[in-house]
Order: sequence, then C-alpha cells, then structure tokens
Amino acid sequence: MSPSTQSIESAVGKIVEASSKSREEVQRMIDEKKSRFSGLLTESGAAFMIAKELGVNLDFDSGTETKVAGLKEGTDNVDVLARVMHVFSPKSFEKNGKKGLLCNLLVADDSGEVRLTLWHHDVAKLWEQKVERGDILLLKNCSVSTYNEKKQLSLNYGGQFILNKKKNAAFPEPNTAVLKVKELKAGIDNADVFGKIARVFDERSFEREGRNGKLLSFELADETAVARCTAWNDLVEEAKKLRQGMLVKIEGAYTKDGLRGVELQLGWQARILQNPRGFELDTVVSGAERKEIAKLEEGETIEVKAKIKEILPGKLHYLVCPNCSKKVEQIGEGYVCEQCGEVEEPNINLIVAVELQDKSGSMRCVFFGKQAETLIEKSREEMKKELEEKGPDALIEEIKEKVVGREATVEARVKKGLGGEKELVARSIQFKQ
Repeated sequence: MSPSTQSIESAVGKIVEASSKSREEVQRMIDEKKSRFSGLLTESGAAFMIAKELGVNLDFDSGTETKVAGLKEGTDNVDVLARVMHVFSPKSFEKNGKKGLLCNLLVADDSGEVRLTLWHHDVAKLWEQKVERGDILLLKNCSVSTYNEKKQLSLNYGGQFILNKKKNAAFPEPNTAVLKVKELKAGIDNADVFGKIARVFDERSFEREGRNGKLLSFELADETAVARCTAWNDLVEEAKKLRQGMLVKIEGAYTKDGLRGVELQLGWQARILQNPRGFELDTVVSGAERKEIAKLEEGETIEVKAKIKEILPGKLHYLVCPNCSKKVEQIGEGYVCEQCGEVEEPNINLIVAVELQDKSGSMRCVFFGKQAETLIEKSREEMKKELEEKGPDALIEEIKEKVVGREATVEARVKKGLGGEKELVARSIQFKQ
C-alpha cells in the first residue's frame, strides 16, 4: 500500500471513528464529492471536505519538512520549504463542463528542483500575495506525483503555502537578469524588468501556419527609457488588465530587435506581476519632448501639459472586426471587414475627442481605444452597455462632469485634421494627482 493510500485510509478511519457513518457510507460520500467536482478534486481533497462537513479534524500537519531530493512518487501530506525559481503565467481550462485555473512554478532547495502546481483559489492567493522569483515558500500538506517522468508537487485540499520572509543562503538563487529598460539588448533570455505602463494598444488576432493566435502590445517605461512589449496568446488576458500608470514587474521575458529598437517579448515562460512588493517609481521617461500647444508642428510626437477644456460632440465609438480590430463597414443589415470578410457581430472601439488648453492656446485631441478608456476611466465593455442604455449624448454630459477642468500630461502625435487644421492623436494620458 502506497503512502498516499495509507493517508486516505487513515482519513476515512478517523471520519468513521468520529461520526456515526459506516466506512461504506464515508467512501460513497467521497466518491460523490469527487464526481460533483468533475474530477478536479483528489481523493484526499474529497476526504478533507467530507471531514470538514461532519466536524471531524483530520490534522494534516506533518510537522516535518522534506527535502526536494527526498520526495517520492505517491507520498501524501508532506511539507517542503523551497525558493521560487520561476512562476509561469496562469492558465484557464475547462474539464467536464467545469472551469478551473492552474499555475505552475519551479521551486528548489539545496537538494534539488521540482515543479509545483497550484490550483483554483491558490492561484488567486499567489497573485494577491505578489509572490515572485526569489521568494521562499513553506508548502504544507503536499502530494507528490509524476508528469512526463518528472516529479511534481501539488497542494492537497486543506494545504497551503506560506510566504517565508527569512533568508536562506543555502538555497539557489533564480538564474535571471533584473535590468533597467535602457540595458535591454537583443538576444537576452529570461529577463526581469520593473516599470510603469506608458501605453496599452488594442488586442490583435492572427493566423500563422494554420493556427490562430492573439497578441497585445504595450509600452513600459522606467527612469532610463521606454520599450515596446508584446504579450502572446495565453498572456493576452493578463495584459488586457493593464492600465496606463500601473506599476508592474515583467518576469521571464526575452528580447529581440524591433522596428523602433529592442522589444520585450512575453511568451509562455513570462508573466506580468501588477504592483510588485517594495517597488516605487516616481519619474519615468516619456520619450517625447514637452512643448506648448501654440508651438506644435505637424508630424511631431510631443508631450503637452494642459487642461481638458471641453468634450466635443460625437458617437463615442465605431465598429471594428473582432478578429483583426480593423474598422468594419455596414452594408444593409450586415457588416464587412476589408481583411476578414463578413463579420457576424462586430466589436466597438472607443473614440473621444476633447479640446486641450494650455497658457499658449488650445487644440483638438482625439483619444482612441485604450487611451479613450484611460481618459474616461471606463472599459470598452462598460461603455458598450451604457451606449445601448443611454446613448452618446447623455454619456458625453457624464464624461464632462468627470474630466472637464482636470489637468493632464498627454503624449500625442500632431497631424492634419479633416478641415486642414492641426490636431492631436493621443498616445497616452496621465492625470495630475
């Protein structure tokens, strides 16, 4: 009988002893609980839940810590103290109609390295506690299994991880480079970078070699420089949560040459950590010269410090293709994308025009997509619902109450408007605090 089987038998025995249930009844309750959770719950996890419902204390605390090198397949109820070497991006999945969430980590002590898999609420806790590479975790009540002939750890139901603030010089350190943006060069693997989100672009879909994918780009700035970053596929959902001005740590990215310099690429090994512990950044490089409105020239990318004088009339949105994000044309009752063809249900992209004013003059400035969301402090999804309920005119009045008169720093490109006059197309906006 394996150690794991012995642990489950012991749990069943304790439940039988402390309750009026027979062994057969307890086993049936465990099987029913596993079935209800569509195979996402282990035998020991189901036993723990049944014990909790019946008021039985199983006391899973082993009281001793096992070295990574001493982990054996099938072992249950083990505690491990280890350093986090790498955190992969979390993944959503669906099994038997039930949705779940998992996140893999590599952890190590002075005897070896092992993969740790966290599930569901433990993934949320990992993000809430902002666990990052180099942290030491006490893993309590783990089970040991194998995947692709390699051992891996999982927390049992009732298990937990505890962030250990004590340093342990005996444990290996992550093999990573923590860099300033200006230090980025093409060909770097596994780079960590701290910075502030300067700009977020819209999500894009693509097809390559018969497979569909998606990406989302954003700009990251610190006190030394600004770099373009691109999140791919599974990381796009995390990148969509980013907002201008947000502090982040990017872990596990690689670099390559782009059209405008070195870019950070966030593939399957990377992750985005919002508001990391102990990190502050007051001043960042904007990448644009600050100028007065009266001195702006067509074709420049500049930064202006101005007040929002007025919200200009408009529909606040236009229709775009859900696949390529390009504008769609309505023909009769249908919609057509020039690139993708017929579109069943288009998305909306926000567009808000304002008048900016500084001491030298005023100028029209147009905010698209993510920049519009930052300006009005509402998401595209929220605006889509409110446009259907209230219409653009009523929403413009609400936006006026919120933003007119506020001072902001706006990075924008100067272009010729439809009437021949100069206007601005916003790249980013930062309100004065």
